[in-house]
Parts: sequence; structure tokens; C-alpha cells
Amino acid sequence: MARTLSQKFEELAHQCKGRRHMTIQEIFDLMDPPEESLIAWILYLPFILCFEIPGFWIVASLLIIWQGIRTALHKKFWIPKKLKKRQISGDLAAHYLSYVVKFLKKLEKIAHPRGTIYQHHPLLLTFNGCMMALGGCFLLFPIGITLVPGLGVFLLSLGMLEEDILWMVCAYGIFAIHTAHAIAILVLR
Repeated sequence: MARTLSQKFEELAHQCKGRRHMTIQEIFDLMDPPEESLIAWILYLPFILCFEIPGFWIVASLLIIWQGIRTALHKKFWIPKKLKKRQISGDLAAHYLSYVVKFLKKLEKIAHPRGTIYQHHPLLLTFNGCMMALGGCFLLFPIGITLVPGLGVFLLSLGMLEEDILWMVCAYGIFAIHTAHAIAILVLR
């Protein structure tokens, strides 16, 4: 049976517990790619909740595009060198991860591992990375409203996080609809 994201984060917290000093890089090295997607997922929340933070959408969109490209190339989440070397107590990291686990257990009521046999196929990972980058482009250059591509990227990352093919398919549908809408707007001008 496939492990849920909360189980993976509980294991990560267990690995961090008891260590005096850990670098951020060491914590990321312990993570699987779905766990890294949680960071990208958090970046999408302002787009879903329709927060208009001046300038934030540019930075978040560029980070989403960058994460999508790295996912498509099967590379780990990029962290600046200065941040990689930053040290944190392993016990403190485990404490914060316990809060994440509580949230993820609530999230797993709607999203849980489904279709996991397909999740680790290299072509699907590349396709998901391309879709994430496309969603970031839609957010960077808004055509229509940003809620639609934001929702698509949010559902895609939710599907990638929980290895849930249902939410990924919903995201593909949203991207297809938004792409058709963007093409119609650009052609009919």
C-alpha cells in the first residue's frame, strides 16, 4: 500500500529529531520529490485565495515556472547556496513538521494515494513538470482571471503531493479549458 504524505512527513520528523544542528540542505536531502512539492503548493495559495499582493505574483510565478522546469527535468527543488548552509536544530525542525503532519492528515480526507502505479513513470513526471511550468506562465502573463490557472496548478500539485491521479486529471482539464480560453481571446482580438 502506498504511503500518504503525512506518513512521509512523520518519518522525516523522526529522522530530524535528536539532531543538534542540521542544514536546510540536509533536510531537503531527506525529502522525496512529493514532499518538495509542498513548498510549491504553498506558493499557489495566494492565487487560489485571490490575494493581490503587489509584486508577489511575479516572484511566485517565476518560482512556479522554475519548479516546473526542474520537475520536468527530474531534478530536486533548487535552494540558494546561502540558504542551503543555514543551520537549524533538528528538534525544532521536527516540531514544525509535526504541525505540517496535522494539516496533511486533514487534507488526506479529500486527497490520498490513488493510481500510484502511474505516479513514478518518468513521462508523467516530465508532463506534470511541463504543466506546472505552463501554469506558472499563465499566472505570470494573465489572460482572463488568475483564479483558473491558479486552481489548476494547485490541484496538480495536490495530486503530485498525495500521488492522487484524480486531482491530476482535474488539473489537466482545467489547463485544457484555460488554454482554449486564452487561444480564443488572442485569436478573436
